[in-house]
Amino acid sequence: MVTAAVTPAPARTARQYVWPWLLVAWTVFVWAGRIRLADAEIGPLLLALTFLVPAVALAVSLVWFRGAMPALVGALALWTTGVWIVRDLDIVLGGDHPVGFVVVHVVLGVVSVAVAGMALRAVVRPGVQVPTATT
Repeated sequence: MVTAAVTPAPARTARQYVWPWLLVAWTVFVWAGRIRLADAEIGPLLLALTFLVPAVALAVSLVWFRGAMPALVGALALWTTGVWIVRDLDIVLGGDHPVGFVVVHVVLGVVSVAVAGMALRAVVRPGVQVPTATT
């Protein structure tokens, strides 16, 4: 049985939309650049699209469908965090990359995870309890 004690959420302010918009902008900046560097390889292109499609969906929800926005921010933030952890570990530990390449990708990863975390934090609604399963 699932029970939930939900209190009305306070209205969102324009300030709460800053971090989700920054997440969209940063995601497009990082992954559109990756498409440009893909050299007709399908793997990097598909990976970039797994970021760009949700970023566009998030932008659309920020403009027209704000009710879907928290779920989209959460999904993109979790995907961003997971991919960058795996990607940076692979680059740092598993590759024969120049130091500059490693530093650039670690910085991209750290900034990406930080922006994703701040965007997620901005849409978490204070005062709303998550439904819990009880037996």
